[in-house]
Amino acid sequence: MEGAIESSEAALDRLSHPGQIFYTTASYSECERNHCLYPHPLADQGLQIYDLQAYLSRAGDAAQRSHRHGFWQCILFFDSGVHYVDLRRHEYSPGSLLLLPEGAVHRFNGSEVKGVLLHFLGSFFARSPEDAKRLLQLRVAALDSPFYSPGKKDEEKLHTLVDWLHGESQHPQQDQHFQRALLHALALLLLRCAGEGGPERNDYLAFLHLVEERYIERPPIPELARALQLSTKRLYSITTNAVGLSPGRVVEGRLLLEAQRRLVHSDEPVSTIAFDLGFSDPAYFSRFFKKQIDQTPRQFRDSHLRRI
Repeated sequence: MEGAIESSEAALDRLSHPGQIFYTTASYSECERNHCLYPHPLADQGLQIYDLQAYLSRAGDAAQRSHRHGFWQCILFFDSGVHYVDLRRHEYSPGSLLLLPEGAVHRFNGSEVKGVLLHFLGSFFARSPEDAKRLLQLRVAALDSPFYSPGKKDEEKLHTLVDWLHGESQHPQQDQHFQRALLHALALLLLRCAGEGGPERNDYLAFLHLVEERYIERPPIPELARALQLSTKRLYSITTNAVGLSPGRVVEGRLLLEAQRRLVHSDEPVSTIAFDLGFSDPAYFSRFFKKQIDQTPRQFRDSHLRRI
């Protein structure tokens, strides 16, 4: 496999630049440009919070079409409903929280949705290497499961933090240091919810963290196991217990997800997507893709473009 691998140092550098988007302008369709690349008030503030129903009313039909943003979104729902993330349908209940990293593809199912919507920039959250590491942990947890349904005790804490963030955003002398501290507390609460399940669950999330850094490279599984100080057999047991898949299939699944995102939500040629994802030959990429879901990349793109 050939392809450029982003180093951890480059990832930290990318997180430190306000408003920078991982995808190139050329990769966006017209709908994507409307959602991602227009100036956003976050460029000055780093964090904003909204009443969800009022926000969706202003957004109109655009929020109900599949789209992605160059900033993070955190949505606390007050009622039950359906939301689509990365072409998957998710049902949620009152008190559920959805965390969407920048670049995640999603859409709302209607405009009469009650809740609170939080936008923040990665650069606002991550002011140190340790902050950047936590942000990557959040991204990994969201890839594993974007929805959180905290227990009653944690739900009360969650509402308190969101209320504080909302109150601070309305304060005439709002303090970004305080906002960042509240956001970090919210992140820690979500990571604790995601990590519930003991050491094996933590090992699985650590594996996903590594996959997120290296999926384009598709390194040998024994190499990933050594990086986690696990035997290959133990890593296999961890992933099969967690999601019923081998470690290799988890890596392939992450690569497939990125391919699906770009096929449906960009105008790039299939060959460009193949090269960007580390395939030296577009034909090999097509065989890989069809093996996963029994459709060629072009068939997949055509079938989904008819739905959105």
